[in-house]
Amino acid sequence: MACAAVRAEKTLRYDKDSLMRRLWIMGWKRGVMEGERRHVVERYVEAVRPLGVEPGGLMPEVHLRDDEVEEAVRFLRERGVRDPDRFAVLVPGARWPNKRWTAEGFAGVGKWLSGKAGMEVVLAGDGRDRESGEEVAKRLGERCVTIAGETGLRRLAAVLKKARVVVGNDSGPGHLAAAVGTPVVAIFGPTSEAFGFRPLGESTRVVSHALECRPCSLHGGKICPRGRRSCLDDIEPGEVIEAVREVTDMS
Repeated sequence: MACAAVRAEKTLRYDKDSLMRRLWIMGWKRGVMEGERRHVVERYVEAVRPLGVEPGGLMPEVHLRDDEVEEAVRFLRERGVRDPDRFAVLVPGARWPNKRWTAEGFAGVGKWLSGKAGMEVVLAGDGRDRESGEEVAKRLGERCVTIAGETGLRRLAAVLKKARVVVGNDSGPGHLAAAVGTPVVAIFGPTSEAFGFRPLGESTRVVSHALECRPCSLHGGKICPRGRRSCLDDIEPGEVIEAVREVTDMS
């Protein structure tokens, strides 16, 4: 509509794959959609290539000033983190409830991080993630520090930059962590990494289960259409811990 109003002689758009994604969710054309589609960043680039634009790289980057990182370190110490050079971040929340891995699962990973890996555990996210963080905190007790809802976007980015690893659902903080160069493990359930929306980077991993009912949604939704979230509830902490080992030097 806006492009038509401008009456431009030429318009460039990126391929959203919208129809194919919806057909896949509905159970049609799955054979055509097998395997990972091009990442959305690549599709953005394709839109401007006819203009002769070639990117220096496809990896999104968020640059932080030194003082922002230093302020994040002070903030972490004030909140009870003893060693800001040796902590991991868990982000158990997500905008859509059906995309959230179990509190028990996150707690299992947190116990391993604080035990065998020797990390302090920080539970992060925005204000909407506070309840999910509290559920995990109940299971971890004194093994964690909760900062969900206490950071703006850039402070959160600085906290994620200092972290040794970030573990979360299919949600924004995982992409933000990858953009500041921190290893990321993302847990996908009703959505699919094959849509091209996974965090980019060599030090990122997606943990998911291949099921015939998955994906069932573009964004996750509020409840599982089948009444039991096999895609998320059957993911074991050990699978996520193994992915953490792959992207870090933790053993």
